[in-house]
Order: sequence, then structure tokens, then C-alpha cells
Amino acid sequence: MSTLVSTDPKQRRRRKRGGDRWMSEVKGILALLAAGFGLVALATFDPSLPPGNQQGPTGPVGAWLGWAGFQSLGYASLLLPVLLGAWGASAFLRPLVVRGWAPFAGLAMLLVSAAGLLTQATSVKSGGVGGGLIGHAATGLLHSGFGNVGTWLALVSAIPIGVLCVTRASYAAVLRVTSSRFT
Repeated sequence: MSTLVSTDPKQRRRRKRGGDRWMSEVKGILALLAAGFGLVALATFDPSLPPGNQQGPTGPVGAWLGWAGFQSLGYASLLLPVLLGAWGASAFLRPLVVRGWAPFAGLAMLLVSAAGLLTQATSVKSGGVGGGLIGHAATGLLHSGFGNVGTWLALVSAIPIGVLCVTRASYAAVLRVTSSRFT
């Protein structure tokens, strides 16, 4: 007697993976759409004007999005649509996906350190646009324990650590591959 349904688990796994591919591409397209909208909203937002007085190409939703971004992260908020766009594009490129809490911790570390560095660089101490409220809070906390030089060192060192958490790509391996390509 022949069976109509295969019981081979490899075949089922293959079919399932291909079947979910369209859904990840839909998510990628939506992420790219949101990233483009967010980037235009943040790039055209004038932090010196209140959101109700903004006349931008993204309308009132974009004005409020720009206001929230600049209040929370300052100019570092421009990284959010770039990161969202990279995630959306990865749906089409099939990169190795890093799972777990480490990529989220790395992204948070990157955003907080970028906001803190912008606050440090612009010397904004009143929670203004430089790095937003998050940058002001991060630098205030670090200043109280480590002073000015220690704050700079902590914020600068957080960037490569955040990149390692997100990508899990060894800097030594990247250096070896790069140096072998040049020789």
C-alpha cells in the first residue's frame, strides 16, 4: 500500500522554511517603508519649532515622530530608521540572523552611546537636542562616577562592544580577512 503523505522530516522542514519566506519579505518591505518614512520625518524636522508648527512632507504623524525622536535621542534618533532599514533589507539578503538578547542589548548600547557622545560633543547639559533626554541622562550618570575623560572613554568603548553584540563578528577575524585581501 502506498502512502500519499511523506513522513520525511527533512522534506517538511524545507517546505516550511520556503513557505515562511514570503512573510519575512512582507515584514522586510514594511520595515523599509517605515524606515524611509522615519528618515524623511527626522531629516525634515526642525527641532527649534514645536511639532504643531511643522510643515513637512510627512504630515503631522511625521512631525510628532520627529519630535519624539529628537526629544528622546536627539540627533542619534537618525540611527533608528537606518537600523530599521538594514533589518528590512536583511529579509532579502538572507544573512546569518543573530538570535537572543545580545543583539537587542547591542542596539540599545549603540543608541545610548551615540546619544551620549552627541551630548558630550555639543556640551548640551539641559536635555536639549544634542543627544536628547537619553543622552543627557547617560552622560549625567557617567559624569557623576567617572568625570569628563571617563565619560568619553566609556561612551567610545561602548560602540565597538555594541557592534560585537549585534553582529557577533570577531574584530580579529575581520582584520585577518582584510589584511589577507590587501596582501
